[in-house]
Amino acid sequence: MTRKILIAAMALDIGGAETHIATLVRELRRRGNDVLVVSAGGVYAAEIEACGAKHITAPLNRRSLPAMLRGLLILRREMRRFRPNIVHAHARIPAFLCGILKKLGGKFAFVTTAHGVFEVTRATRLLSDWGSRTLAVSDDVREYLTANYDLPPDDIRLTVNGIDTERFSPDTDGSAVRRELGIPPDAPVALTVSRLDESAGDPAAKLAEAAPELSRAIPGLRVVIAGGGVLDSAREARLRLRVPELNALCGYDCVILAGARDDIPELLAAADVFVGVSRAALEALAAGKPVILAGGQGCGGVLDETSLPDALATNFTFRGTPLAETEDLVRDVSELWNGSGFTNRAGFGRALVLERYSVTRTADDAEAAYGEAAAAGVSAAMCGYYGYGNAGDDEIMRCVRRAAYDAGMRKITVLSRAPRSTEREFGFRARSRFNPFSLFWTLLRSDLLIFGGGSLLQDATSTRSLVYYCSVLRLARLCGAKTVIYANGVGPLTREANRRRVLREVSRAAVVTLRDKASEAELISLGVAPEKLTVTADPAFADAPRQSA
Repeated sequence: MTRKILIAAMALDIGGAETHIATLVRELRRRGNDVLVVSAGGVYAAEIEACGAKHITAPLNRRSLPAMLRGLLILRREMRRFRPNIVHAHARIPAFLCGILKKLGGKFAFVTTAHGVFEVTRATRLLSDWGSRTLAVSDDVREYLTANYDLPPDDIRLTVNGIDTERFSPDTDGSAVRRELGIPPDAPVALTVSRLDESAGDPAAKLAEAAPELSRAIPGLRVVIAGGGVLDSAREARLRLRVPELNALCGYDCVILAGARDDIPELLAAADVFVGVSRAALEALAAGKPVILAGGQGCGGVLDETSLPDALATNFTFRGTPLAETEDLVRDVSELWNGSGFTNRAGFGRALVLERYSVTRTADDAEAAYGEAAAAGVSAAMCGYYGYGNAGDDEIMRCVRRAAYDAGMRKITVLSRAPRSTEREFGFRARSRFNPFSLFWTLLRSDLLIFGGGSLLQDATSTRSLVYYCSVLRLARLCGAKTVIYANGVGPLTREANRRRVLREVSRAAVVTLRDKASEAELISLGVAPEKLTVTADPAFADAPRQSA
């Protein structure tokens, strides 16, 4: 199914979330979707446009009121132009702004992705909107969402940081990057890729501080730091001032600041070992590089089979553990160069990514969430012989509503003869089927009318009931709701006028399913096209538990 998808992100500079977005956009475009990205821009903006998506610049990375207001106006303008049926927000500011537009009547399904955990305050709670469905990149992120934002577990889906293993491959050539950075072909290289801000840039700074000692243990070593600061980061400024001092201690240009870049596959190909976390670590594993997990939220040391379970549970961040110190990085980098397991660890990492972290899985997860969010936003009315105290029809009502709920629909209203009794006994939202104002208002606010099941389209009981049901179907269409005739029994229809009524309404229904072959034959005899009809089971029997023989 081709969709129009608007993706809202803070920015597209170096970072795990940003790379995740760029990879997802490429795969969604490859599948034929129309994609618009709105963000503050960055190194991945050109890459996104190169795959056929469009990028619009907006200040979605700033918490100041003027910036957020401007971002909101740009998002509103682009939504009016693009008319997306899916809006997928990454990070709290874009999600908050998109949530405002959704509440103001936005006709789109709203999905968010949570890439990590952050400090929770009263203000951040107010500035958080998680949409109809939320994708979480790890178990601990899902637990964080349920614990801090009271999100229903059923509304959260786990996903992965899908890696393009063709781009991130041991076969990629890194020689051009080495020449650009002035690194001899045989010099050992330790690489880190990170935003150089206060929250994420600490391991990069400590790896730089480790350079003098590492250069003595590993002759000719280069420490390459790729990434830029966010909003004139003080961390990046301090690091740029410190690097000449560190290189003087090394006796050569050991520490190299490569800046923000989008040629990460070639950088990884030029490296021998990677220091970092999350998505960047997975990309390094896909490229066949040994990895030391050290980031702004924890440190797991050298990744191997022993540390893998904790890495998987925290999206390769070791969130909540002590941060790496300079001496930890000296020990781990030295161990990789001097230990016998260097090559084995490299092969282990790529096999792990190929097995668990495919781009296909990421896009599949996103598209499944899009479908669920679209269904959750659908307002449905149910029409049948409900509210009469008939046990069989009450069971049909339960089964039809459960099927709609299982399909992701949450806004369901039952048209009942006794709405208060239906609400009290079954806990379903109900409105009167005979009050014309209630009936009209319910259908006007519904996207869908689920008609059935049961034998509603027949005149053996009376023509009056048939006229009523056909009128409800017709009124639903006039109110703009699609009609679904669900697991109905049809007939007998003895009067010619009644046969014409049923032919007209069934032919105009969006979907028609029938509970038996006799009903199918009856409709075909009326002139309904056979390809429009699907024979299924009576909902009460279809929902019944299977008995063992």
